[in-house]
Amino acid sequence: MSFALKKLVCCLTMACFALGGTAVAAKTVKKAPAKSSRKAAPVAKGKKDLRKIAAAKAAPKRNARKARVRHTLAADGRAGVVRASLQPVRRDAADPLQALITEDQKRAQELRQAPDASSVRLTAASAFMFNQDNGQVLFEKNPDAQLPMASLTKLMTALVVMRSNLPMNEAFTVAREDYYLPSSSFSRLRIGMTFTRDDLLHIGLTGSDNRAIHLLARSYPGGLPAFVQKMNETAKELGLKKTVFEEPTGLSAGNRTTAREITRIAAEAYRYPKIREYTTSPKLEYSTQGGVIHVRSTNRLIREGSWDIGMQKTGYTGAAGHCMMLQTEVGSSRVLMVVLNSTSNNNRILDMKRMRDWYEKQLGLKSGAARLPYNLL
Repeated sequence: MSFALKKLVCCLTMACFALGGTAVAAKTVKKAPAKSSRKAAPVAKGKKDLRKIAAAKAAPKRNARKARVRHTLAADGRAGVVRASLQPVRRDAADPLQALITEDQKRAQELRQAPDASSVRLTAASAFMFNQDNGQVLFEKNPDAQLPMASLTKLMTALVVMRSNLPMNEAFTVAREDYYLPSSSFSRLRIGMTFTRDDLLHIGLTGSDNRAIHLLARSYPGGLPAFVQKMNETAKELGLKKTVFEEPTGLSAGNRTTAREITRIAAEAYRYPKIREYTTSPKLEYSTQGGVIHVRSTNRLIREGSWDIGMQKTGYTGAAGHCMMLQTEVGSSRVLMVVLNSTSNNNRILDMKRMRDWYEKQLGLKSGAARLPYNLL
């Protein structure tokens, strides 16, 4: 091959390499937008990020709602039975529990506004007072109106426990199922803590502790259903026609009674020294696996020593309002007093004072013999 021909072949070969390189470059340029499009994805993702930021700002409120356990109606339609659900609590017209609370409070307001011949003006929708020694009715206001009873339920719970004659030193451990109760019902009991039946009754009556009461009931032979059945059977044995129980704590708006009938339960419970002692303990202290827990009475009159009280129980739910049962002495008589659906904690105490003052006047005693805390006088 001549030198000229070799030179021509060499030039053609170099030209081919040059064209191939240009094609590769072209391919690279074409692929570049694809890479760019993949990098563009964060723009859409950024919208999600904005939503995450907004959700994070709302998280505290959402978590605060989530921390509360939702109240719902039972699947079988029973009114106001408490169940657990980590869903936000909605307070709208479609909420069946809220509708029930609204209906009960409307009924209570109607009872307050009903004509009353008595000179005693109470904020309670219903009240009853009778002489424990001879059964004489001393005072009544809508005594047969059936209303939710809140934690006055625990008087029947205690009565069933005492009548069962089960060993009071038998020990039980708090479990997750005892946490079905709403977080608003405060309890110092934690999973894994162990208490005797006697401890649980004491904590449940002094501090109105719902987990303690729930554990008491579920440890009953036959479990919680058998315990609630026994509560209702006991009510029938006592001749109560308007009293019904759906659970042992009082958190259910379906636990209903009248002021007249709750005093009948209280009179029967008064026969047991433990119930009298445990409802009037100012405070308790227990050493547990999780540390020392302190329990104090839910009744200010007990904590402050304002009255000579032989037995008592307080209660509150949205449906029941502020309730109280109290046993004391007026003159030489033992009396039992009940108020249902008072308008506040202070007012249920003042309602008790007004009834007692009225009765003292009937007896010709010096009014005001029952001393109240200075901020309630």
